[in-house]
Amino acid sequence: MNSMNFFQKENRDHIVIVFLIFYAVLLYSSSLQAPFYFDDSHMIANNLFIKNPRYLIWILKGYVTSFTIAKGMMLRPLLMVTFAANYWTGGLNPVGYHIFNILFHFLCAVFLYLFLKFLKKDAPAGLIFLITLLFLAHPLNTEAVTYLSSRSDLMVTLFIGLAFLLYLKGKAVAAVLCYLCSLLTKETGLCLPLLALAYDFIFASSAADCRGPTAVSPGRDVLKSGKEKKWYFYAFLVLTTVLYLFYKKTFFAEPLSTPLRSYYSNILIQSAVTFFYLKLFFWPHPLILVHNFPEFNNILDPIAFLSFLGIVVLVILIFAARKEYPLFSFGLAWYLICLLPKFYARLNYTACEHHFYLPSLGIYIILLAVLQKLYVKYKRYFLYPAAGIIIICTLLVWLRNYEWSDEFRFWKLTALREPLSSNAHSQLGVEYIRRGFVDEAKGEFETALRLSDKLPSIINNKGNLAGIYRRKKDYTKAISLLNELTKIYPAPPRVYENMGIIYMEMGRESEALRAWVKELRNYPQSPGIYVMLGLYELDHKKNVDRAQKLFQEALRLEPDDYLGYYGLGRVEDNRGNIAQAVAYYTKSIFLAPYFFDAHYALGFVYSRMGDLRAIEEFKTAIKLDPSAGRVYNDLAVFYASLKEPDWLSANVYAQKAKLSGYSVSGEFLEIVDKNLKKQNLR
Repeated sequence: MNSMNFFQKENRDHIVIVFLIFYAVLLYSSSLQAPFYFDDSHMIANNLFIKNPRYLIWILKGYVTSFTIAKGMMLRPLLMVTFAANYWTGGLNPVGYHIFNILFHFLCAVFLYLFLKFLKKDAPAGLIFLITLLFLAHPLNTEAVTYLSSRSDLMVTLFIGLAFLLYLKGKAVAAVLCYLCSLLTKETGLCLPLLALAYDFIFASSAADCRGPTAVSPGRDVLKSGKEKKWYFYAFLVLTTVLYLFYKKTFFAEPLSTPLRSYYSNILIQSAVTFFYLKLFFWPHPLILVHNFPEFNNILDPIAFLSFLGIVVLVILIFAARKEYPLFSFGLAWYLICLLPKFYARLNYTACEHHFYLPSLGIYIILLAVLQKLYVKYKRYFLYPAAGIIIICTLLVWLRNYEWSDEFRFWKLTALREPLSSNAHSQLGVEYIRRGFVDEAKGEFETALRLSDKLPSIINNKGNLAGIYRRKKDYTKAISLLNELTKIYPAPPRVYENMGIIYMEMGRESEALRAWVKELRNYPQSPGIYVMLGLYELDHKKNVDRAQKLFQEALRLEPDDYLGYYGLGRVEDNRGNIAQAVAYYTKSIFLAPYFFDAHYALGFVYSRMGDLRAIEEFKTAIKLDPSAGRVYNDLAVFYASLKEPDWLSANVYAQKAKLSGYSVSGEFLEIVDKNLKKQNLR
């Protein structure tokens, strides 16, 4: 009979796991086309370290990003290897990256299901299943799954969870290996020893054999051989931790930078953030990529004082509840311990939803402890509201993924929900630029600059505004802004590169070259400067071979540099290799769909071939820059040169070219007018 029950339980678990993977795919299938966001740019899209195996050693040294200079002193090789695997199997197509994240989220849900079963042997399977579904479908977890850079939180949660569960099952060696994997994924892996100590301390006080009345753990073989075996485990944990810290200290140094805030201020802020996450758990609105959380420098601030006092109360509650309610006590300890790294690490962004992912497991443990009696007593009535909550959560996840699926929509909503966020306005400005709305972009960049309180944000927004003034031909203001940035030491990447571009447009060639030489001296590993020099060789020196070498060097430094492919397209175009030019231009557009020059160049090539695809490319270029008169003119000429000329369209675009200030050939206008009259269209 026992054997029959065993197999029935096994089948039930298999059914649950199959349902969980089906549900995870259902929840997040709409996220597969979500593009790269924010840190994804330097962690994935522009990161040479995941694109070339020879740079693996850089990852082992603690560098996570190559754009535009090697930076990011974080030892996360396992995380970076997964990004590299995505890149080598699918390039920069985001679908593969999202599939990995969904898989890790599903595995974390499976772990939570098995973990809760292990912690509470007498808990109803239905209740554990519902809590697991809530974890899988909670909209607060959407950022951790859909925002690709936050894969580190998914992976470290899985590895810490597996290590802890293996420890409880007496598999010490496997547990330590999982602990090592967590450390090589994200620094928060260091929470595991504290979690193990908390568990042993809490449950040791609930019963002499470490198994309290509310947490039946008969499989905890780690204690069967007495304290000696347990101390072996802790000894291995300590040894692994010491070796990890020694490796970090010896093989790479932390970046020399001024701390963003004092530890005192950071502790006050994170105390408030701890309760802010709980608020979002119970009322997940508004959901924003980076919350603009206030900073506190005085504990007498009411919010800071109440938050710090709340943390003290929660710690006292852990000790007070450990004997009679050990599972509740442990869930609370898990939540606070997994937030501890944020109290120590003075992060740029103090409140991010994906930071809640690992600590949130403690909340689900608490739910199990609190809801068991209610579920047993009122099972029928319990299921209806539980199902309703999960359905609502599912709808909210779909809605949030709909927001993630379009960058303009995403940043527009972010700026509306967090109007004081410099990052939101800056990113929205970039999206306006991509769509050709220059004035709207200027407004967003000015707002972002006004709200900026950190140097990187100020640099970024001044650079963006300089780009706006360049588009408006207000070169004096553009150069003035960039000159302000050159006073920073060292000058930020691309400042001299952009100055050179502006000087070249002003016809001040010698000053442009001097600026580019400075950029090359400061950042020889930046691909953009080689592109600029290549275009100079191509357009001004007519040195096609030299230009080709410079574009190839840019692509060596960054294999997915859309400007490098555009440059090679120009080279092949000059040589008359039309098919190769089309291939390079197409690659450039694939990597940067909003790149005006590549669309225009491809349209021009197609027009010379008499290929109707020229119309689509010219019209795309017009959408990206409605003031580009030359495109209107070339489109008009193309319509007039068709085997069956479309004189009406030719006239429409010729007039638009004139209105934009472009000098349209008078002879061409006469030909168009003559043919319109001939066809009685005038």
